[in-house]
Amino acid sequence: MLEKLKEKFQQSHFHFVNGPATQCEALLRECLAGYGEQLGNTHPQTLQIGHLLTQVLNYQKRYHEAFQIKNLQIETLNADPQAPPEQMFFCIRQLIEIARDAEQFEPAMSICKQAVTRYQGKHIESHAFLVLLAGTIAQAMEEYDKAFAHYAEVRTVLERDQANDHILSGFTQFYLGTLERDRDQDKLALQHFERTAEILQGLGEGADQELFAHNQFQLALLRTEGREPQQVIGNLLACLETHAKVFGPRVPLTAKIHSSLGYHYNHGLADKESAQKHYQMARDIYTQWLGADSVEVAGLNSLLELLAPKG
Repeated sequence: MLEKLKEKFQQSHFHFVNGPATQCEALLRECLAGYGEQLGNTHPQTLQIGHLLTQVLNYQKRYHEAFQIKNLQIETLNADPQAPPEQMFFCIRQLIEIARDAEQFEPAMSICKQAVTRYQGKHIESHAFLVLLAGTIAQAMEEYDKAFAHYAEVRTVLERDQANDHILSGFTQFYLGTLERDRDQDKLALQHFERTAEILQGLGEGADQELFAHNQFQLALLRTEGREPQQVIGNLLACLETHAKVFGPRVPLTAKIHSSLGYHYNHGLADKESAQKHYQMARDIYTQWLGADSVEVAGLNSLLELLAPKG
């Protein structure tokens, strides 16, 4: 039974990369039920499948379903005194991020505050990361002063403890960078992203690869002034390679980079053929995850119409 489930899990990964998303989801749901029955719902393998299924639903903007799965995992972990604490924290983190991305800001902040209380004085790193997450919720609500206060709180603790090169410092600098971007303070944002890159470089193999990928993309977007178009495109191509390795070559995160490449090939080099190629790739990825009627696909169709040969 487990061997068959393992094969189906591998198949789900193939469809995660190549589509269709519906087949990936169906296989993951089957694996989640099967592993839960065979190994238990709090077994690391079962939880990992739940995390991936949540990600698949998130990419499709099916936040309510993703929230339900994650909430059920948390209830199951709470009922098991032997459940690994790191799995509980990861589930809580995902639950907060799902609610935030769904723009359910009040529930997101409520869950975050409860989690902050839960970890206060017990696990310093988890507590600090939850304070950062509270900042991202405030930032998404455009309450920038509150967001800054959360980020500054963590930064102050890290400076006090002389932990400026800790991974938490990397996340803090990154979130400060995104905040300054939202405030249209690109020079300040660039300083924070560059500091994030320094911290991650110092951590070497211990660096968070997802944070590295996100930060690399932000740097590429900001490092355009005074640079040759070919250099800007080279930076974006490097981002595309990193994202493909970390997240997968055909997910919405890589579609964003393809879209940026389309823009810079068109406006920077007047290379319409390359621009079309990247816009089409972005459109195909969004179609796979969000459907042909999505806003993202409609926007890319408009851009491709403008680039289409006339006559």
